[in-house]
Amino acid sequence: MKGPRRLFILGLAAASGAASMMYQIVWMRRLALVFGSTALATSATLVALLGGLAIGGWIWGRVADRRPQSILIVLAAVQIATGFYGFASLWIFRGVQALYLAAYPLLSGQALSGRAVAGHASLFAGAQLLLNALAMWAAGGGSVATLEFYRTVGARLKPGGVFAQRIDTHALAPEDFDLLAATFHAVFPHMQVWTSAPGNIILLGSRDSLTWDYGRLAQQFTETQGVAADLESAGIWHPFALFGAQVLGETESDALARDIGELHTDNRRVLEFRTPRFLYVETTPMIVHALDYYRRPDPPAIAGFDPEHDLDADSTYLLGFAYASVGWPELAITYMKRSTAMAPNRAVFLVGLGNQYRAAGRIQDADAAFERALTLDLNNLEALLSLGEIRFDEGQLEWTRVLADRALQLAPQDARVHALIGKLLNAER
Repeated sequence: MKGPRRLFILGLAAASGAASMMYQIVWMRRLALVFGSTALATSATLVALLGGLAIGGWIWGRVADRRPQSILIVLAAVQIATGFYGFASLWIFRGVQALYLAAYPLLSGQALSGRAVAGHASLFAGAQLLLNALAMWAAGGGSVATLEFYRTVGARLKPGGVFAQRIDTHALAPEDFDLLAATFHAVFPHMQVWTSAPGNIILLGSRDSLTWDYGRLAQQFTETQGVAADLESAGIWHPFALFGAQVLGETESDALARDIGELHTDNRRVLEFRTPRFLYVETTPMIVHALDYYRRPDPPAIAGFDPEHDLDADSTYLLGFAYASVGWPELAITYMKRSTAMAPNRAVFLVGLGNQYRAAGRIQDADAAFERALTLDLNNLEALLSLGEIRFDEGQLEWTRVLADRALQLAPQDARVHALIGKLLNAER
């Protein structure tokens, strides 16, 4: 076969290959709404497509070799069949989605073993909690932050169910976070913003009002195995201290989303393309600063718990400790300082306050807090070491020696004690 006919057939083959690539992109985007945009889901799509191309090339190549006079008819038949399949794939994917969603509950019980997650799910009116993690700088991340995706999730929630989405704020510009939050809020009007650590934002959303019940919360801490231990590892030692991780309540979240004029949709997924521009920009402090504008200074009202009357010195201090653990130093200082006023004879409260002052660069305040702690408890090792380190930085070596010797008597094997003494010996040479 030569001449124009050969070029025509080669052109048809090239057009067929281009159409196959289009199918690949469309199918990958569509399946991402069902399975998520993960490396495994993408790899499965590529394997299916390339495997189909290889098998089809082998089968139809043999047919073409045996009947070279019918090659155009064979090519046309294959392309027509592919077109019908592409059109039918709209319904095929719906069937795959229905099958996956029907099978997921049977598998999720094996896959999700997080004790704290299971415990917190029952804190809400409905015991259904759906989870999703999102890193916008990862390829395909934008597909799980669109209006259509959130509507799909919302349609699967039972009455009173909650959807939680963790967002990595790395490389996410503040205006893009606002766009994401407004899109989330458009589907889940009862929205709250939480954090688990600096750089992590958790959006909690429901179509029904979220009501916190302190009695139920305390029950989960005491009766659900592993919940208290998991939260203590994150710096939350008291049921009410959990709200140290709350950034915005429903009212503040409403204010955040109110003035955003656009939403993030499948047809215009701008976040996935704008985020790489900020890959080397420290965007987390920018988002924290933007959220501070909406944040209220006091903890939220909770059914069965009145902070004005029920918040004792211990829970006040632990609430401050929780604020410190999630990266809110000013609020941590506020509540720890309040706890020292409520229980002025608790040296441990003064030590915690001094540590926060020191971390914030308020050395004089930290010095005063550690001195007060030592007047109450001369054997407080952390106060001795912290004050000794401050005295060393100020060049007061004699005071440093007194404090370090006392600490050495109390904890002769402590590494921090020996580090302070080592610095002191080097300075005295």
